[in-house]
Amino acid sequence: MLSFVKSVGRGFARSYAWCKSASFRRFFSEDYFWTKANVGPFFIGLLTAPYWFAGIKNIYWTLRYEQLNKQEILSDRFTWLYERMLEDEVHKTLLQKLPSYKFKDNGPENMLGPSQI
Repeated sequence: MLSFVKSVGRGFARSYAWCKSASFRRFFSEDYFWTKANVGPFFIGLLTAPYWFAGIKNIYWTLRYEQLNKQEILSDRFTWLYERMLEDEVHKTLLQKLPSYKFKDNGPENMLGPSQI
């Protein structure tokens, strides 16, 4: 395991040294670019850039819409809870105002029917 870590570390050190020694001016100079440079990764990156961009954009918007969906679900639940609390308050107030009416059998959800008073 230790040898693997050392080899990976050496690989990172070599790539870091190469990145420090490489310059864009030298890489894109016409003579070096067409004769000595390894242009495969450059052109692969250039040709696949739209796909990478579209994929990253899809990931971003998926995460944003998931967050928005969670917020809307919570908002709907709190609205529902608030409406039920208001119904309970109305029911409690009606019980206090009209003790002779039998709300226990038919609660506030049944109040819109024919008059039973």
